[in-house]
Formats: sequence, structure tokens, C-alpha cells
Amino acid sequence: MRTFTMHMRIAMAALTALALTVSPGLAQHDDDLQLSHDGIRLEIVEPDEITDDNILELEFEELIPGLLWGVELGFEIFHSNGLPTLQRAMVQQRWIAPGLFGTIEGEIDPIFGEGLPGSLLLDQNRDHAHVVFTTTQLGEKWFRFRLEGGLAADGTRLFDSKDYWIAITPEPASMFALATGLGGLALARRRLNRK
Repeated sequence: MRTFTMHMRIAMAALTALALTVSPGLAQHDDDLQLSHDGIRLEIVEPDEITDDNILELEFEELIPGLLWGVELGFEIFHSNGLPTLQRAMVQQRWIAPGLFGTIEGEIDPIFGEGLPGSLLLDQNRDHAHVVFTTTQLGEKWFRFRLEGGLAADGTRLFDSKDYWIAITPEPASMFALATGLGGLALARRRLNRK
């Protein structure tokens, strides 16, 4: 089982690297998740879509037709009046759907996924990172995380955040293509069975 997991990680890393070099690229988000605090607890302050109900919905893009889907999600320490509101915060994976992997843009090894460390540190050395979530299994995928180990800009220790959820769904065109393909296979099989 351990060998299979390692092979799966290597395959996903290779597919992700290939997709990011041959595809036109995933769109940069103006709505990166902005990490900050409320004075005592870490929290995401933007975009509003995640702060209202702790869930952010995103759509997969087809990176390699019929083989690999992905979506990019940015994490950034929020700045107020040009100054960071945090010295550090850790994005800690709490749960991730099977077959979903997250890799920091520009790197090869995934950091999020089953059996992986599942953490991303943002601090004064790296206050912004984009993670590309990829899968070879089309369907709705979920990623649950919280912010941990926070220090405010003034050095105050902060409590961990509540849990946040990212729901990633296939783009409608991919679902239509999949349904059409499956329908075609079912029709072909039915015709073969009649003969």
C-alpha cells in the first residue's frame, strides 16, 4: 500500500508538472484567501464567499484533456496600510478527498493529499503562495483546512481558526463531455449485445 501511494504521488507530480508546462496556465485569482486575525484568533478575512459560511466553491479546469483537472488557490497574509497583519500562519490540512493533491505552484512534490504532511507555512519569508489542486478522477472534491500556529504582527500568539472548506466541482463542459462519452459507450455496448 505504501509503495502504491508513493507511485501515485510521483505520477500526480509528473502529470501536474507536465500540465503546467503545456497548458496555457490556470488563471491567477484576484480573490486569494487573505489570512489575518480578529485580535485573538486566526481567520480568513477575504473573499467574502468563504467568510460567510466557511465554504468556498471553485471549478476544476481541464489541464490534460480527459486525464487531469486542476484549480489554483492562493493563500496570502493580509496587509493593512501596507503592513502584514501576521508574522506567520500555517495552513493545515484537516481532510482531503481521495485522489486530490495540492502542489505549490512552481514546485514538484505535492504538500496536500492523503498521507502527505498537509501543511503550508506562510511567514515573513513567504507571505503568499499559490497551490494547484489536481485530480485524475473527475467529480466533486473537498478540502478542509484550518489556520494554526499564528503570530500577529506584534508577536501576540493567536488561537487556531475554525475549519474552512473548499468544494471543487468539475466545470460544466467537462461533465457534459464525460456524460456524452459514457452515454456513447453504453449505446455501443447495447448494440454489441444485440448482435
